[in-house]
Amino acid sequence: MAEKEIHQQEEASHKDEEGTVRGILGKSTWPELVGQTVEAAETKIKEESPATRIVQVVPPGSFTTSEYRVDRVRIFADPAGKVAKPPRIG
Repeated sequence: MAEKEIHQQEEASHKDEEGTVRGILGKSTWPELVGQTVEAAETKIKEESPATRIVQVVPPGSFTTSEYRVDRVRIFADPAGKVAKPPRIG
């Protein structure tokens, strides 16, 4: 089996019935939270990912560091305080 096919099978095996990719520690991305308030998104993430120790709200135009952390989720907010893009572990 080609390496690409193996990767596709592994990725597919980590998707739930809604197509959300889940990591070893549970859910790893929350596309359904786009458009929700930052506060509601933070609550939902903490409920669904208890291993997440840091939920960081990133205001529009802010810079972030590039290191990957399995215990952090970043929520990118728009000017109205809504989630601008799917929060994800990292």
